Amino acid sequence: MLFNQKGYKALLPSINMAFERIEIHKIKIEDYLKSFRENPNINEEEKKDVEEFIRLGKLGAINKRKKLSDSRCAKFLYILRISLEHLGKNTKDLTLKDVEKFDTELSNDVIKNRTTNQNLAQNTKIEIRKILKIYLRWKLKNDVQKYNELTEWWDTTYKHRTPEFLSEQENIRLFDSCKNVNEKFIVSVYF
Repeated sequence: MLFNQKGYKALLPSINMAFERIEIHKIKIEDYLKSFRENPNINEEEKKDVEEFIRLGKLGAINKRKKLSDSRCAKFLYILRISLEHLGKNTKDLTLKDVEKFDTELSNDVIKNRTTNQNLAQNTKIEIRKILKIYLRWKLKNDVQKYNELTEWWDTTYKHRTPEFLSEQENIRLFDSCKNVNEKFIVSVYF
């Protein structure tokens, strides 16, 4: 065992590094905020509120004293852009009908990915609801009754898909088509 002068294990710093998050994308939150500010489809008051929301999120004042990372802030900005563009009005002026219409269009694939024009994944739709719900909780903190009316009925639980498996006949056909013992072993272990 290796010890340094103070008697501590010399390998201890390397063990602690295993628990540090390694960022693979360099997120510049300023670029995301600039792009959000320049969006003509969101009103100016809402843009200022979202910027304040992100600032407070980075401080840990939004989500139960958990500070938001730059990547999470970027995701919040992306999701809020989708929601606020589609809603088309200040969130303080939202009615239950507006939110129901938004949720219906989100569920029925009217709202699509802007770059690929493909339907949004089911978990993305749930993430949109969750982030909009967090934002509305912050924005309507003085009007809890309105917040509850607008959001309490939303389904924000993730749907876990069961992976598709090969049928027994497909497994047998795969096993029979193996060319050697090694392939047969791998197929028999997997299936």
